[in-house]
Amino acid sequence: MILKVKRQTLNIQSPFRSFNFWADHKEFIPIVEQVWTKKLDNWRMKNVWLKLKALRPLFRQLNNTEYRGLTQKIEKARIDLRNIQGLLAQQNTDQLGAWRPILDVSVQIHRRTGRPI
Repeated sequence: MILKVKRQTLNIQSPFRSFNFWADHKEFIPIVEQVWTKKLDNWRMKNVWLKLKALRPLFRQLNNTEYRGLTQKIEKARIDLRNIQGLLAQQNTDQLGAWRPILDVSVQIHRRTGRPI
């Protein structure tokens, strides 16, 4: 016995999404103007819908070229920052080593007299 099951696939697209950081990009306004100045249909609402539909691949391309892998780039920058801060802290500790006795004496003087040094 052979049983054939046909899957019904729905062709539903995800809704139009807009990210706020796109608006800060230098190409954002020219992209929107390029599409928004065209008249695609006589019906106003359909015209807006068609314009948004036309913007979608352009924004997808912008997102892929400029913002792809952004999470990984941010994480790498955080790791680099931690490493640099660690090196700076280590260097400052090493440099303070020679000045430590003088600093300790000045702190003691400040505690006794109450005057800043």
